[in-house]
Amino acid sequence: MQEALRDVFSAEAAGATPPAAELARLNTELARAMVPVRLVPAGGGFQPEWMDPRDDLGWMLGPVARSAGDLLVSPELGRLKECRGSPGRSCGFLFVDQTRNHSRRSCSGATCGNRTRLHRHYARAGRPPRGDHPAPGRPRAPGYPEQGKRRPPPAAEEWT
Repeated sequence: MQEALRDVFSAEAAGATPPAAELARLNTELARAMVPVRLVPAGGGFQPEWMDPRDDLGWMLGPVARSAGDLLVSPELGRLKECRGSPGRSCGFLFVDQTRNHSRRSCSGATCGNRTRLHRHYARAGRPPRGDHPAPGRPRAPGYPEQGKRRPPPAAEEWT
């Protein structure tokens, strides 16, 4: 199921036609997912409760298939994008761009987006990006142990 979802949504994000076999797999799971649900009282309203007469774990694919089907028929599908990754790294994560101007390019600002911004910064500054750690043989900042060594535990008198 995961491969089917990936192939269908990747094709949609790229503006291509989804593979027929993968779309058929999604439709099969979607058809199974449409039956085993009932509404139960919750709080001041109702919520869906998924039932499985066979008592196996296959029922868990139902909500995933329904969510995928809902996205494929919604106007939000036009906002589906694939992360470009950062220079030298491919990501391929799929996401729905919910920014106002539809300008989001990466899956997360903390990962791919941060690396992309760093590469742009270093390109403007005319120097290559550095790693997180100094080069081998290069001294670390004062107070840091040598690479691969741990700091000794504090002495007992330091705790009092």
